[in-house]
Formats: sequence, structure tokens, C-alpha cells
Amino acid sequence: MKQVLFHSVLALMLFLGMAVGDEQQGVEDQVKSLLGKALGSESIEKARPYLNEARLLYAANRMRLTTLKAGFLGVDMDQVEGRIHAREAAAGDDSAAVRAIDLLSSCITRYDELADQASDDADQLRTRYRWGPTERSQRWREIKGYGSRATYAKAWCWYGIGLAEDGADRTDAMEEAIDLFRRFTIGGYQGSDIVADCLLGQAMCYYELNRHYELISWLEGQFKTGQIEQSPLWQKLLLITCRSYNELGMYLELELNCQDYFDNNSTQIQSQTDLQFAVMRFDALRFICRPGNPYASGYMNRLEQTGEALYTQGEQWQGHVLAGLADGEYDIPLARLARARKLLLKNENEPAAEQARKGLETAGPQTSQQVLTALRHTRCLALAGTEKRAEFARAVVEYIENAPQATDGEELAVLAIGSLVKAFTQGQTGPENAISLLDKLEDSYSSERVTMHSRYARAVFMIERKEFAQAMTILESIDQPADSIKLSFLYNKSLAAFKASELTDDQDQKTVLLDKSESAWQELANGLTEAKDNEALRQKAVQLGFVIAEEVFNTGTDVSMALQLCSKLQSLDVEDVLGDKLSALQIRVRAANTETGGLSEYLQELLAEDQVSVQVIRSLVQAGEAYASEKDGPQQQNTIFEVYEHALKLSQKASEQLDDDLMLRIRFGLAKAYSKVGKYEQALNLFDRIEETKAGQSVEVLAAHASALEGAGKFQHAADKWNVLAKGLPQGSEMWFQANYNLIATTYQAGRQDLADRMAKYFTVKHKQHLKDNWTRQMKRLREGWE
Repeated sequence: MKQVLFHSVLALMLFLGMAVGDEQQGVEDQVKSLLGKALGSESIEKARPYLNEARLLYAANRMRLTTLKAGFLGVDMDQVEGRIHAREAAAGDDSAAVRAIDLLSSCITRYDELADQASDDADQLRTRYRWGPTERSQRWREIKGYGSRATYAKAWCWYGIGLAEDGADRTDAMEEAIDLFRRFTIGGYQGSDIVADCLLGQAMCYYELNRHYELISWLEGQFKTGQIEQSPLWQKLLLITCRSYNELGMYLELELNCQDYFDNNSTQIQSQTDLQFAVMRFDALRFICRPGNPYASGYMNRLEQTGEALYTQGEQWQGHVLAGLADGEYDIPLARLARARKLLLKNENEPAAEQARKGLETAGPQTSQQVLTALRHTRCLALAGTEKRAEFARAVVEYIENAPQATDGEELAVLAIGSLVKAFTQGQTGPENAISLLDKLEDSYSSERVTMHSRYARAVFMIERKEFAQAMTILESIDQPADSIKLSFLYNKSLAAFKASELTDDQDQKTVLLDKSESAWQELANGLTEAKDNEALRQKAVQLGFVIAEEVFNTGTDVSMALQLCSKLQSLDVEDVLGDKLSALQIRVRAANTETGGLSEYLQELLAEDQVSVQVIRSLVQAGEAYASEKDGPQQQNTIFEVYEHALKLSQKASEQLDDDLMLRIRFGLAKAYSKVGKYEQALNLFDRIEETKAGQSVEVLAAHASALEGAGKFQHAADKWNVLAKGLPQGSEMWFQANYNLIATTYQAGRQDLADRMAKYFTVKHKQHLKDNWTRQMKRLREGWE
């Protein structure tokens, strides 16, 4: 099937040739003008308004026309509608084919009837004017002309039927049309518009029958007269000739004829006819310039010139050009663009970027700005999908500088800034180059959005260079970061504030900065909880949140805030980035915040685990030791007891065997905790186990063991422990006085009052030079209590 565009344009040329006239030249000319517009429409829907207007005009003025004129105009309207349906049938519309054949067949019959009527009228005139030559009568000549008009119209009817039919019926219809057209064309062009239309109609019939050699030979004979080349008909016949060469694959001949056309017309595409020649010429040159063709080098410039001219005709023809050049190895910028676009669609970004770069490299003065812009734009899009981030930023700068009004300039500038940040932070470019590119991006596209992204990028550069205070100044000046960077913005704001707090010696300023860091991190954590596709940032945020929580806890400024941070870290750390470190910190924080820390619940959660790491157990012991050194009182002692009791239970679930020192610390801490809460028998059982180890004879263990024995009422055993300590400690030390004092007291409590009294007197006299006033007074009160 042939292109609808080809048929509609030629039909418009033909019918306007026989219907020229303005509205003042009579109803007939006005109707023909409307029919010409209808015939030139692309579809029956677009032609319908013209047809309806023509029918209304015809109906309103029919009585003012002669019978024959009215009859021919009436059939002409149906003929035009039928030919439009025929074009649609040629494009594959089967229902249109039925309508076309019915209408046009009816028109042929009616034209025959009108021709017969005109012949009868002519005979009557001849009879009426017996006394003079009838040919001199205008009326007689007009009537005789209707016969030729019927023949002319029937030729186009048969042509339309041929378009709508298939097989032998198609051939027969076209042959009928050729036979009728020949009645006008047999004598050549001779400057007649009607003959011109018939020449064109005959040529179109040959074309539709694929009789291309016959068509070319016949037209060569017509062209030799020289008359056609000086008329508008020449373009129409040359177009059909070129189409036949195209069908035959005779591309060099096609190119020569197209060159002839453009030599006689503007090289620019200014009409639909120009466009049709340009499309055929471009497709022919593609074949001529294929690798291996000996003519390729001589025609490559023509291919580039024709391709670029066609490329400027809108998206449809841009697609045609790029599709035609994408698979060849043509070394012209437009072909490089085509290959780059094709690779880009396949996500082969680096090869696409390289093709675009080579296209720009090989471009010359003849390369249009539209193609250069497309190459730069394609290179930007390709590089955006690679790891060549600094190169992408440079490409965007070049693109925007050369296309400042580009609709996607702002979006690309923003993407380039983000890419530049990644390039800098990943070491792909140095600070000077990064800042230079950032300056160029700001200069090349000025907008609030680009400025905001640029300021953020500068802050990131400062963070990488450890200029944290300066980075904070910039970040705090950005009130509304874009949604696309909000999470990374909050991360960097929190990081800059935290690092700045580490560097300052001003405690008040340190507290302020730590609060800012914590606040930004909390907002970041909330955002990451909702975001599901930012795992890399999530892991960085978890690491940062942990050091912030540690610092908040260690400074003691707000233990409850440290607990809140730990809770958010636990929900955020889905990949277990922190591992046991978070559990260890939670234990410390919860133990330090007994009222609201939820330590008991957390310890129960740990007990529910199948396995617990040694680090968690160690942290639990450390928390107990720290808490015991700071707190005293019944509630606090119960907490310490709970910590050590869970530590001992968890030791049974340890992921690996605990070392002796850690087990000693657990048993010793629990033993002391038992003593504090009055569970002396349990304490003594543990002390007995500890005593079996080397550490069992340490000062701290012996003193705690002795105290537990006292609490259990086993005063003599306690006195024995204190005696060991008293003999082993340096005289005059604080612990030495305590051991001797407790030795004397427990001896008395063991029922050996006389011995205790003698020991007290002896100690006071013997060690008078070592006794301090407070111990002298305590010893005195001890003895007074006995009396």
C-alpha cells in the first residue's frame, strides 16, 4: 500500500489545477474550490466539513445552474468523496474500500449518462443552427466540452477504484484509467492544465501497477520535450519518477533526480513536496553511503546535509533520521547521535556517551546547532548513568552554556551538582576542580533551586575538608532543602554539628552543637524510617547516631535523651550494623536511668535470646560496676543485684566461653549484691567459689567476704578473714586500720570479749604513732560500747 500523504498531496495539486477561482467567480468555482480542499485533506473526517459546505452551497444554488452543470457538480461531489475513501482503502481500511468502489462505480455510470445527455443536446443545437457553423456557438462548444469532462472525471474514478481493489480487478481498473488518460496525453503536454493532470494521473497508474521501468521510460520521453520542465507539472512527475527509482532500488539515479530537484529549488525544506523529496533522498543516500560501497565517500556530505535538513522537521522526522542511521557505520555527527541514542535506550551508558563525544569531536561548521545540542544533551543523559560523575558535571556545563534556554537545564544542573558531590566525596575529583565546576554550574544556570543545591554541595565539600563550623553556617542558612536531598542534608548537618562539638573547648558551645546534632539526627531517623530504598545512608546514619548517643550519655547532660536515641537506633538498625555495641550501650544507659530506663524489661529480652555475645555480658558487668560505685540505697542495690544475677544467667548463653576474669567479676559482683540485699548464704556460696581462684585472696574479695560473714552472723570466720587482711596490709594504710578495727569488733561479737578488749588496748598503744585522730575516736567509741 502507498502512503496516504503521497496521494492526498498529489490529489490536491490536481484538483486545484482544474478548480482555480475565488468565491466571486460563480457557484461552480466555489464548489470546486471546496472540493479541492476536501480532496487535499488527510482523512474523510477532515474532508467532511468541506464536503458538507459544498453540498449546502450546491443545494442553495442548484436552480441557478444549467441542467448539465448542476448534474456534473452533483456527481463531482460524490466522486471526490469516493476518491478520499479510495485513499483510505489503499492505506488498509477495508470498509473504506467498499464505500469507495460503490461511490465511484455509481459516478462512472452517472458521468456516462451526463455525457449522453450532452451529446443529445449538441445534436439538437446542430439541428437548430442549420444556417451556420455550429462550432461558432459558445453554447455548443460548452456542451461538447462536457464529453471531455466526463472522460476526464471517469479516468480519476477508475484510478480510485484501482486503489480500492485487489488483484486482477485492481489491474483492470488502472488499465481503464490509463486508457482514458491517454486520450488527453497522446499529444504531449502542450501547456494545458487538463493534460498536465492527465499526464500525472497516467504516471500514478503506472506507479500503482508497479510498472516502474515503463513509467520511467515514458516520463523520459515527456521530459525530452523541454516543455514540462518549465511547468509546475515537472515537480509532480519528478516525484513519481523518484519513487519508482526507489522501488527499483536504483538509488544513484534517485539521488541524481533529487539533486536536480533541489538545484532548481531551495535547499531548505519549505513544502510537503520538498519533504517527500528529502525523505526519499535521505533513504537513498543511506544505501549509497553504506560501508563497502565505492560511491560512499563522495556522497557522505550529501547524506549529512540531507539528514540534518530532515532532522529539523519535527519529532517524526527526527525519529526517521535517527532510526535510519543508528545501525550503519556512517562517520558523521548525526549518525553518532543516532547510535548514542540507541545505546542509551539499551542502558549502555558509557558507549552511548562515547558515541556522543565522538560526534561532537567530528562536528564541523556544517553541523547544525540543533544536532550539536542533541549530541551534548545525549552525552549528559548517558554520563548520568555512569560512575564518571565529574565528567558528567563538565558535560552539563557545556550543554547549558550552549543551550541556555533548554527546558531541562535546571534539572540537569541539579543532577550534576549531586553527581559532583559524590565525585568529590569518593575521591574522583579534587577540591579545586569540584569548586570550579560548581561555580560554572551556578553561572550557567541561575535559579533558586540550583543555588540551594550548590550551597549544600559547598557545605559537603567543607565537611570533607574538616571545616565543620563553616559547613554548619551554610547548612543552617538553608531553610527548606529539596525533598531529593533532605535526608542527606540532615545527615550532613548532624555530622557537621557533632564534629564541630568535638573540636571546641567551650563547654557551652559544645552542648549547643551536640543538641543541634542530636536534633538533626532525630529528624533524619524519622525520615529514614519511612524511606525504604536508602540503605547506604541508613547505615551511615546508624553509625553517626551511635556516637551521638554515646557522647550524650558520657557527658551526662541528658541520660533520658541517650535512652531515646538508643531506642531509635534499635528500630533503625535493621541490618544490625552496630551489632553488640548497641546492646552494650543500651545496658549502660538503662542502668543509669533506673526509673524510666526499662532495664528489667531489656534484661528479660536478652534472656529470651538463644545466644548472647560476650561483649553484651561484659557491658552488663561494666554497667553494674559503674552503678555500684555511684549509687547506694535499697532501690539501687536491688538494681545492682538484678544486673549481676542476669549476667550470671546470660553467661550460660554466651556465644563463646567467658574468660576467668569476667566470670570472677560476675560472681564477685553478684556476691556483693547478695550481701547488700541481705542474702548472705547465697553470697557466701559464691565467695567460697571465688576463694578457690587466685583472686580469692585479694584485698577486695577478702574484705567483701568478711563483711558477708559478719552479715550472716559468722563472726569468728569473719574475724579470721579480717586477721588475714590486717597482717597482709601495709601498716598505717586506711584499709589496714579498717581491717584491724573490724578484726577487733568481730572478735568481740564472736563472744571473746576479753580478748577483744585486750586487742583494742594493745593496738591503741602499739600503733599509737600510726593512729589518726578519727581511728582513735572510733576505737574509743568501740570500747565504750562494750561497757
